[in-house]
Amino acid sequence: MTSTEITIRSVQHYMYCPHRWGLLEIDRAWAENVFVTKANLLHERVHDPERHYTARGRKVFTSVPVYNDLEVYNLYGVTDCLELTEDSQGISIDERKASCQICIVEYKPTRPKKKEYHEEDLIQVFAQKICVDYVFGGDCDAVLYYADVKKRVPLP
Repeated sequence: MTSTEITIRSVQHYMYCPHRWGLLEIDRAWAENVFVTKANLLHERVHDPERHYTARGRKVFTSVPVYNDLEVYNLYGVTDCLELTEDSQGISIDERKASCQICIVEYKPTRPKKKEYHEEDLIQVFAQKICVDYVFGGDCDAVLYYADVKKRVPLP
């Protein structure tokens, strides 16, 4: 039995709107609008794989490719940002001598008006977590960052 590879982005698009997903993935007939352009501009900064820096005691890596090739998931994609904070209870990463807690940061242009986050965004980050935990062998945290209010929302 052969399993199909699934992109993390595709999961989020399908959860947001199955019709839109079909236009993107099947018909390849999607035109960008002002909302898509705004999101693309926001992501320009975090989608530079050469960009990494230290901020507030955290090592920050942007545009990190991740995957989980177990047949049950077979997911792959790119995280907007991974932040590593030294933590004795965290994950040991080869390049670093200290153990770290990893936090996925997913950037979104606008915060929902009547709730903390959109369910499709939560599912997208959950798919990223499945991959990050697989690659690094740990249990990472995750937040959504809403650019319009410059606020992080921790995810369950």
